[in-house]
Amino acid sequence: MTGDTHELQFKRSPAQKWFMGIYHRTSAPLLDAQKSFSNDSQGMYIVGPDGKSYGYTNDHDPSNIQEAMNGALKRYHADPPKTVEISANEIDAPFAHSPAPSTAVVRVYSRIRPVPAGCTWLNNGPGRDFLWVYQDEVKQMLCAPKPGCAFKLPAALALRMARYHLMDNVRGTPDMWAASEVKRADFTARITGDTPALRTISFEGRFEMASSSGRRGYSGRIEGEIGLDPRTAMLTRFRAYAAGKAFGDGTYTPNAPKGRYNLVVAMVEAHDNIARTVPPEAVSTENRDTAYHHPN
Repeated sequence: MTGDTHELQFKRSPAQKWFMGIYHRTSAPLLDAQKSFSNDSQGMYIVGPDGKSYGYTNDHDPSNIQEAMNGALKRYHADPPKTVEISANEIDAPFAHSPAPSTAVVRVYSRIRPVPAGCTWLNNGPGRDFLWVYQDEVKQMLCAPKPGCAFKLPAALALRMARYHLMDNVRGTPDMWAASEVKRADFTARITGDTPALRTISFEGRFEMASSSGRRGYSGRIEGEIGLDPRTAMLTRFRAYAAGKAFGDGTYTPNAPKGRYNLVVAMVEAHDNIARTVPPEAVSTENRDTAYHHPN
């Protein structure tokens, strides 16, 4: 199974109780150091359904992960877990914070392209998150002027994208931008197609964010296209691409490339069950979506 650290560590659910019991019983050099530093439970645990621990790693190297799994498998065969019963109440208990049926979900990917020479290999990977677009924002866009006339994207949507999704989350959990750290999020939209079944909106603009310390920032340009169904007030398509220059380390995203580096962010609509199960990082951090919905 996979799970959000925020959900498994801090929420009050049967899954949290089961997992944190494993966390407190597991002892490994890397995990013990992690516990003493930040009481952070993230990592890969190999356990039985009865909570018996067979191994732990927080490595990213495939060969090291395979070695950890092979060792755990040997320990599993030497000491198999007990059979356990999982009640219907435990199975049906609320877990991750899920979006309302009317909320659209958009996958967000970030990459450093190209990766400068001399960087740690962690800069080669992608950052992943989910953007939620709320139905009241869709309705605002459906009330926009006639085709060809320029208008602003809903202010909450523009600020949410800037604060929580236009950032470098390639190497780990990012520091979210405060509202005061968004210096610019000026996204202009136009209706490019309008039928009873589909309204198409294109948008573009510039953004600039900088931490209050001045040690971290990202600025650049974004463009995209949104498809809306006027009959249901639902978002059916969302494609966007941002490119710009970033700089600086976050608290849990150290080892960024030196100086200013190229960071790109891509967004694409998602309709699968996983996308509607895993909440945005900012929603997990806030423990509710109220602040995420209204990010002022």
